[in-house]
Amino acid sequence: MTSESVLVKARALNAEANKLREGAEAEDNAKRVLTRVDELNTALDGLQRALDAVQKLRERGAEVALPPLDGGREAFGQLVGTGLPPQRAFATAKTKIEGTWQQIESNLKQAWAAWTARLAADLQVQRLVMLPPSDRRSNQSSLNTLSKLGKVDIPSAGNVLEFAVVYASLKETLDALPEPLPELQALLKRLAERTTLDRLSDADVALLRQHDVADQIEVQRRAV
Repeated sequence: MTSESVLVKARALNAEANKLREGAEAEDNAKRVLTRVDELNTALDGLQRALDAVQKLRERGAEVALPPLDGGREAFGQLVGTGLPPQRAFATAKTKIEGTWQQIESNLKQAWAAWTARLAADLQVQRLVMLPPSDRRSNQSSLNTLSKLGKVDIPSAGNVLEFAVVYASLKETLDALPEPLPELQALLKRLAERTTLDRLSDADVALLRQHDVADQIEVQRRAV
């Protein structure tokens, strides 16, 4: 074997090694890009969920401010040329999208709290006592559901829809009921603030029984 043939083979082997090295580097780079794509998709999914909830709230009359939504796309487009996008393109876009997402969630949180509080204040909850016991328990459960949903920090579109449906049904029921007697309301208020049995008259007990609310009152002996 001549020195020339050895040199040719060495160059061929070196070229093949370079191809393998470039292939491995390309594969590693592709894996990194796929990871960044997954991260970007996660941020976009979160942003979309927030936007869906905002839309449902707006459809029901709530005011929710929205920041500009194309910052991430612009940042990504400016850095992407041909071929695989550079890592900084993903990082910049992800930062922009997450910033927009966080701002929308902050606005959504405030709007949700204000909207649920306003609607809850419109419910004539004192009229629950005018329902028969079985219906009263069912509607009290609806009221509890609204209270639980109202405590959700950042709602989903599903939370908004559930609150709206439960609220509409409960409000319709309560609006159709008459106001309880003033003396019954006063008595229930006294009992809610706690009182002793000696301060309840026979007429008070009879009033509770008359309106089927005696089963809501629990009597317990205080430790001496």
